[in-house]
Amino acid sequence: MPTYPVMGQGIDSTEVLVDLAMSERGNSNVLRKRDFSTSDKRVFTITHIVNSTDRVTLYNFYTTNRLVSFDFTWVGNGVTYTCMFTAPPSFINVGGSFWQVTQYLAEI
Repeated sequence: MPTYPVMGQGIDSTEVLVDLAMSERGNSNVLRKRDFSTSDKRVFTITHIVNSTDRVTLYNFYTTNRLVSFDFTWVGNGVTYTCMFTAPPSFINVGGSFWQVTQYLAEI
């Protein structure tokens, strides 16, 4: 399985827990929940400040693995999660040859 490139993660990177239980009301107006997973899953927004070379590395990893799962280690707790991309990365030039790259991942 591919492994997400090891690069510093920005302090504005986020981890959000997603509850995979669905709530709905039936004809009797009673609230019911159905659970689609035995545990919560995570969605990550990861930012990196990188040079032009690392920007290309991150983009190439995205284009090569955009449809498959890969291992990603979250710096917040050191745990490795199996993830997939949920959107293309965004790139903002922050000066000279430095870029802010934002990647969007979801645990599978």
